[in-house]
Amino acid sequence: MRKNGETMKKLLYLMIAVVGNALGTALMSETELGMTAWGSGVKNFSNTFNLTLGVGFIILSVFFYIAANVIRRRVDVMEFLQSFLFLFTFGLLTDLFIMYLPQLSELQIIFRILVNTFGLLILLFSIALHLRVYLAVHPMDVFLSVIQHRLNSVSKGTYLVYIIAFSLAIIFGLWNGHIVGIGIGTINTLIGSGLIMDFFDKKVVLKWFVKGNEKVN
Repeated sequence: MRKNGETMKKLLYLMIAVVGNALGTALMSETELGMTAWGSGVKNFSNTFNLTLGVGFIILSVFFYIAANVIRRRVDVMEFLQSFLFLFTFGLLTDLFIMYLPQLSELQIIFRILVNTFGLLILLFSIALHLRVYLAVHPMDVFLSVIQHRLNSVSKGTYLVYIIAFSLAIIFGLWNGHIVGIGIGTINTLIGSGLIMDFFDKKVVLKWFVKGNEKVN
């Protein structure tokens, strides 16, 4: 009974994380004030090939998941199934949110900044929650983990992945004639994401898990 309760709790948190990831990504995209490193890369890739943002995420995630498996020289079937269940759900929800959100780019700049920042906070909270659940890891996070392990350094691996993501944004942006997805939201992500995620993890997410375990017990 306790095990079933913990499983249901994790699945609930996973669903919240997926929805939050998609909503935060959509809000940042639609304000046109900058996205995360991967978000900016995917947005320029998607614009170049006339794809939706969700489909762009799916295609690039497949590519980098394959790259991760080539680098580590093994395939984890269960990880594959869970990761791509997360990916396709995330991609679908991102496109749905973008479809039904109002024209945020037409708001006054101060409101666009507020909405972009709110989207970033939702996204970072969702990532912090997802890391605690640690089910159905995003394929791009699998790639990040593999690079960090390969370089034997979390910071070096993270910076290298950021360089790859921003390189994609620049290459496809120049190819398309206009670089998008890089702006104040990107700067906020690079400067504050670590501290904000740490705050969410310790002050919110961890308390959820503690209270959830008390109820199960």
